[in-house]
Amino acid sequence: MKRAVLIGAAVFAMSACAGPAGAQDAADSASRFDRFDRNYPRNFLAPTARTLEQGAGYLCSRELLLQGVAYGVTDRISVEVGGVLIPPHVDQAVGYGGLKIGLTSSERFSTAVGGLFATGPELGGFGLGFAMATFGSRDRNVTVGLGGGGWSLVGLGFAGYVPLGFLGTNYRLSESLAIVGEVWSAPLWLEGLRYSPVLLSLRWIGERWAFDAGLITSSAAWGEGEGAVFPVVSLAYNF
Repeated sequence: MKRAVLIGAAVFAMSACAGPAGAQDAADSASRFDRFDRNYPRNFLAPTARTLEQGAGYLCSRELLLQGVAYGVTDRISVEVGGVLIPPHVDQAVGYGGLKIGLTSSERFSTAVGGLFATGPELGGFGLGFAMATFGSRDRNVTVGLGGGGWSLVGLGFAGYVPLGFLGTNYRLSESLAIVGEVWSAPLWLEGLRYSPVLLSLRWIGERWAFDAGLITSSAAWGEGEGAVFPVVSLAYNF
């Protein structure tokens, strides 16, 4: 059970702070809002295919467990590092690092690929590769992502492979408020869509800061009549 939690934390870590990857026009002519939203490279847990300029990035904290920083090395390449701390298992903290590369970028369509790696005392290692495409404007868009990862456990060697897919959306309502939603699925693992996490949150947008608060549930929980819903929060500072 403890190892399952660590594997889940690794996936959470790598998807949550997958940061900017390249150049994106800061003055998006399609935007109807005066305030520039610096959070467009990410949804809540999942990244988008949108990109940032060299030298841009952000610090992020989610659920008080995951801390990470993403930074644009060039107009098309970014790196991110961070870690997951699960009290009281401080000695089993998971660290991660990753690389993301922007392939194409325009006002209405962007693509990107990337890879990340997480490791911890009991986790051993977890590697993930992914590709994604974002459709729509910076303020109102949909992102589709596909990828897969494999992990190893200490003392057991290679333990399995996980294909992953997700659908994310960001819909800006006003200068300071947006709706963020995500659906994740592992098509060949845990009976696929039956266990798909579904997340919906509100995002408060500032000049540099952003705060998200929402709920996450599982399609399986509702199908079995359990209706389990959990709160999710995040805080980010863009630089």
